[in-house]
Amino acid sequence: MNEGIYRALSRHILWPYGEIALRRVLERQTPEVIEFFNTYPGRAKQLLKICISSPYLVSLLIREPNLVYWLFLKGAISEKKTKDDFLKELRSFVPQNDFPKRLRDFKAREYLRLWARDVNQLCSLENNLAELSDLAEACIQACYEHALIILSLNNNFPAKFFVLGLGKLGAKELNFYSDIDLIYLYDTPKPSLDIHSSFNKLAETITRLLQD
Repeated sequence: MNEGIYRALSRHILWPYGEIALRRVLERQTPEVIEFFNTYPGRAKQLLKICISSPYLVSLLIREPNLVYWLFLKGAISEKKTKDDFLKELRSFVPQNDFPKRLRDFKAREYLRLWARDVNQLCSLENNLAELSDLAEACIQACYEHALIILSLNNNFPAKFFVLGLGKLGAKELNFYSDIDLIYLYDTPKPSLDIHSSFNKLAETITRLLQD
């Protein structure tokens, strides 16, 4: 059944890696997914563009084949999300002990969706940059909230804590290859070593969670 997909896409596969990558991804798929791509060759072409453009995402789709179903059959490739959308899902697992792993999986999944929309020209560059920035801001907020839990801090702490995004994040122009530059600040009417130590640990924990 896969051969029908390859024949439909043959004129779009301009170099051998494209077919090899696509075959490796489709080999992990269920008959339902294969039938979907046979029925909708335009969607198969979108998958091919993802495979050609990113070896990293090919590896991700082979490792997590259910993401192809999520992206195409569930329609994630057509979705535009806001910061609130990201936060709603992130907050569903902020209190969990496996938060670091679930955050990694979440970021990989959303990176795939945004890349797929970009290479298939399903959104403007401006909107994609803004959505990438919203994703980063939501992840920072979720890491902050998880750090408060594991450090046994709370929002009634006698000081205000700020996370400032610099560069492309601050300008909402984050792209797929941008580093995230952050500055941590706190303000308190009664400075003390305990407060300083607590906020140092908070900043270090947020950074570690973002880098995991």
